[in-house]
Amino acid sequence: MSKSAPTSADVARLAGVSRPTVNRVLGGYGYASPDTIDKVKAAATSLGYRQNAAARTLLTGRSGTVGVIVVDIENPYFSTIVAEVCRAAQAAGYQTLIMSSEGDSTVEAQAVEAMLAQRVDGLIIAPNSASATDHLDAVTAVGVPVVAIDRIPVASQLNTVSIDNVQAGYDATCLLIEEGRKRIGIVTYDPRPHAAIWAALDTPNPHELNPSPQRLLGYLQALRSAGLRADPDLIAFAPKQSNKAGLEATDRLLSYGVDAIFATDNVLSVGSYFSFSAHEITVPDQLSFVAFDDVEWTKLTNPPLTVVAHSITSMGTRAAGILLQRLQSPSASAEPSHLVLEHKIIRRGTTRPL
Repeated sequence: MSKSAPTSADVARLAGVSRPTVNRVLGGYGYASPDTIDKVKAAATSLGYRQNAAARTLLTGRSGTVGVIVVDIENPYFSTIVAEVCRAAQAAGYQTLIMSSEGDSTVEAQAVEAMLAQRVDGLIIAPNSASATDHLDAVTAVGVPVVAIDRIPVASQLNTVSIDNVQAGYDATCLLIEEGRKRIGIVTYDPRPHAAIWAALDTPNPHELNPSPQRLLGYLQALRSAGLRADPDLIAFAPKQSNKAGLEATDRLLSYGVDAIFATDNVLSVGSYFSFSAHEITVPDQLSFVAFDDVEWTKLTNPPLTVVAHSITSMGTRAAGILLQRLQSPSASAEPSHLVLEHKIIRRGTTRPL
């Protein structure tokens, strides 16, 4: 006959304390003397006792978990962020629940509901949309702090960590213009019909756009500042953030004749590189190329890629830091925090002056 699992009463008996004291010590709430804490933990270890997570949540109002929802967990950009959040959360005594929305707003809303059902204490999310964020406001309405990363919800009172994507797109394009490039193509992600894309780019508020359209807006502004005409044929929209979509978009640009290409994220950049290889294009001899995000593979190509870089690890650690601060000081000002990380151009082997 199997032996029954130890209970909090068994721990209390062995430690010589009450059951409420055991719950306080192992639940991490309330006061207990250092000697009592040592006795309870030693007894729990000796018996192999594990506190029931659901019971702890009922007793403390806290689950000891934080949730992370990203667009694509396979994307090195997001996986790096998730890893940093996990490290910071674990160091603060929290476990992390991770979900991927796969770029689908319906899946994202379901993921948010699942996180709430698991009673997460806080949530870090890379939203699919900068405008459709009612489901996130519903999270804050029940007292769960939220930090949005990468994409900034417009009409929302969420904490945010991001970069200036418009300026980043502007700077990448300016680099190519300064090299003397005249036919600068761009590979960018946007699943919407072209008419909707162009209408959105006319918006007076660029923060209503997702990162890739923001970087496209920076590209257009740089061309305009340099007195260059924006040629619609040199703007290749990828309907998905995938290597294949990036390759096909780059193929289209090459057919129109370009002397430079800017890819607005690291996944599309992989597709662009495959396209160069398939067409036997040598970079930067035949064209200059700028990628986005300084992920590891961009240093391993021959030649290494020129990139728009920002600290991806900082995106994760700073977001986790803001969330943990909100959890540890819930009575602090409810004014949301908006952190904009710096970016820079790292020149490597895929760009050079004509």
